[in-house]
Amino acid sequence: MAPRNEELAALYELLEEMTLAEDKHFSSLSSEWLNKIENWLMISFLITILVFLCFAAWYRYGPDAPVVQMIGAMQVSNWVLLLIALLYFGTLSIGFYQFFRQHRRKSSALILKRLESDLLGDAQFLGRLAEFDKITLEYGLLQYKHRWSTVDGRVSLLVGDIRKIGIFPAFAAAAISVTILAKQDSSFMLWAPLILACCFYLIAFYATGRRERPDQVIALLELVTRHAKQHDLTVKP
Repeated sequence: MAPRNEELAALYELLEEMTLAEDKHFSSLSSEWLNKIENWLMISFLITILVFLCFAAWYRYGPDAPVVQMIGAMQVSNWVLLLIALLYFGTLSIGFYQFFRQHRRKSSALILKRLESDLLGDAQFLGRLAEFDKITLEYGLLQYKHRWSTVDGRVSLLVGDIRKIGIFPAFAAAAISVTILAKQDSSFMLWAPLILACCFYLIAFYATGRRERPDQVIALLELVTRHAKQHDLTVKP
């Protein structure tokens, strides 16, 4: 028996709500002004990377490029990137310090706070999922897992398994490659794959970080589906 369209539409809305659910306890670790600073620093970091790439391309391929000025501009860009990274790390450290100061008497306070939020927040989703019949839940689980596994497959096809490689080892290897290419005065055909790889690493880092909540939603769906199989739940009118 195929699921009804009305049930599928309702299940989609619920899955969307579950996927986009925000952890209010975790988002309150930093104050509002700290979050704004972090956002601006991240935007500035990306803009500075683009500026640096433009300077590097102009230095390498620009007609009659002023070499001394280009080298100076690239060095300034490097220092700006380093400063932004340090400031971003500082804002994160301040936010975590504020949180741990409030919970200094508890060990593993951050993990326990997240656990409390998940237990209380996802409990109501379990009850709402249990209102659907088995075939609807299984079909929704199949489509949900397929869609997210497709995203993982495309990301892995571009940069490999970023969870095993790690973002910092990946960029460290890229930095070594840049040094070698610069010393050998390599052609653009060798620089282009490296630039694309760095861009894809940033995209993969973002995409991988967004997978935590979908994995949790999949686990919740599997839990309710097993419960429905064991107790033969039926659809409520």
